[in-house]
Amino acid sequence: MARIFLIGALLLLAGDVEAQLLLYGGENSDQFLGCLNCGLVEQESVCNEFGPYGNEMSQASIWNRLSRYGNRNSRVSPWNRIGSSPPIVVDREGNDYGLFTINRSEENSQLSILLRNAYSAGNNDLTRVRDRFCRQF
Repeated sequence: MARIFLIGALLLLAGDVEAQLLLYGGENSDQFLGCLNCGLVEQESVCNEFGPYGNEMSQASIWNRLSRYGNRNSRVSPWNRIGSSPPIVVDREGNDYGLFTINRSEENSQLSILLRNAYSAGNNDLTRVRDRFCRQF
């Protein structure tokens, strides 16, 4: 009986562990663009302003307005209001959490609503948007 209780408790605890939400972009969604809910100092975090995915100078960052993933005119950018191939959000097991975009016709997931709100409040300045998004997320 104690063994069954222990197994059940472990399963409950495992269910409480938050899945890492990973961002993939590009036409085939095969370019890793960072982790949305990793710690601020983790290398993979989109919120780490010194890491490759949170730095506004990095070509792999959605916060770089000159990169294909940060340029609001790029079809693979989350900032394109009519983009047809925005980044997707998945966890390490491959579970789909939807698109990561401000395009209202493409997605209305909680993540995209949060992103749109941060984008609007940040006045389209991606550094401000990043800071606002990361504080809320």
